[in-house]
Amino acid sequence: MLFSRSWALAAALSASLCSAPVALAAGKKKAPRKEAEKEDEPEEEKPEITKNSVITDALSTKLGLEYNLTMRRADYGLEKTEGVKPKAGTDVALKSMKLKLAGNFTPKAEYKVSIDAAVPNDPIEYAKATAWLAKSFGVSAGKEAINQGGFEQKNAGYDTVILSPYNTNQTPLDISQGVLELNLKVAGMITLQLTQDRLSVPITTSTAEDSRAAQPAITLEWLGDIKVVHPLIQLGSYDAGRSKYFDVGLGVTTGAFRAFADVLYDMRSAKYPLLASTTGEKTKLDTTHRLIALDLALELKKVHELFLRGSTYEVDQPADSTTGLEDRAYNTSTGGIVLDDDAVTVALGFRLGLIEKHFRPYLAVTDQVARFKVPSSPDKTETRSELGVQVGVTGEM
Repeated sequence: MLFSRSWALAAALSASLCSAPVALAAGKKKAPRKEAEKEDEPEEEKPEITKNSVITDALSTKLGLEYNLTMRRADYGLEKTEGVKPKAGTDVALKSMKLKLAGNFTPKAEYKVSIDAAVPNDPIEYAKATAWLAKSFGVSAGKEAINQGGFEQKNAGYDTVILSPYNTNQTPLDISQGVLELNLKVAGMITLQLTQDRLSVPITTSTAEDSRAAQPAITLEWLGDIKVVHPLIQLGSYDAGRSKYFDVGLGVTTGAFRAFADVLYDMRSAKYPLLASTTGEKTKLDTTHRLIALDLALELKKVHELFLRGSTYEVDQPADSTTGLEDRAYNTSTGGIVLDDDAVTVALGFRLGLIEKHFRPYLAVTDQVARFKVPSSPDKTETRSELGVQVGVTGEM
């Protein structure tokens, strides 16, 4: 919950009161208005004032804080295989400690900043300024979240318990980076982003130019706002225009219930050498990442929350006889699991608002299921599951 203060308003109101005629005794009439002051003369519009408002003629500021302290107990089942039986363990972490600023330089220029002390290597989550050149058109510049990953990424915040492997470590562009944005308000918001063109997860088998900053990557998003319905369309072109993604999502929000669903396809193109070629000839093939994500939540008394999140993630590698490539339906990592292929994630939990949303303990059960190769039988795969329990405290103020 953001709050704000105004230092100029008190002085303005005080000056106004001092200059106004005041009746000094009961029953004494005020001086009549001058003829020049017409009865139908419009009154000067005054800003809305709340107990936390701090408004000046040009600058307003809101300050907020968000935090998440969590303890997780897991059986590390994703690392369990032949001859390896990891013991259950407990991790304690400050997942988020965000200081947020937002406000206006002028009535038509605004800014927002978020600094996360829990991420010391890259503490600036976003820092962006926007100038509204017309009522429905604005230009923004700075560091901002890239429009990718659908609602699952867009709704991820300081209190998120789990994300799919795609939005954890497989997005083609960094989660947040420098952008130039064009914003158009049409039944919601249409946003065009120009950002650095590079892969967060380089394709090592592609040609060298596939991961260099050859041109700006482009994303186009429409987030609709039609009463309680919020359609989402995301399109992106990156890797020097050779790779593309699209996401179609739908959100529904009522007074106490919200639901978001996504279907995402990310097609990454790369060049692979032909087996029969003696001159190093290559062919262009696509690896397709697919994500289906669901997010449900029910608020109780506006401060408590019951939530369910789930996702299924698959990667289809090119199967091509001329290059010898085959699709694999398993993850390649062995220790320190980083899921990069077929996987399912689920989280079920409850948040208890003890002091509204300022102090909310929570409990969540998570499960990750994925396929891996059997070490002793390379032609076989096995399914592993990692069950975890998280308890912690989140809050915003």
